[in-house]
Amino acid sequence: LREFNSLVNLSEDHTFEKYFEENDNIGFTHIKYKQVYKGIPIDGGILIVHIKNNIENSINGRIVRFDDIDLSVK
Repeated sequence: LREFNSLVNLSEDHTFEKYFEENDNIGFTHIKYKQVYKGIPIDGGILIVHIKNNIENSINGRIVRFDDIDLSVK
């Protein structure tokens, strides 16, 4: 998913952490990732990668685009 950020115009502050993986009955593996910004999970930010025969077949989900949010406690 390293190249994914540049494809969707997200800064390096955004990452995606794997949290679930399952195999279906037609040979696909579905891997779910949650979106994280500077270590904080983003509610609703999720990607699902669909893989068959070690080839990424498709990606879907919802990402949240923003940058430079001040996360310091005041």
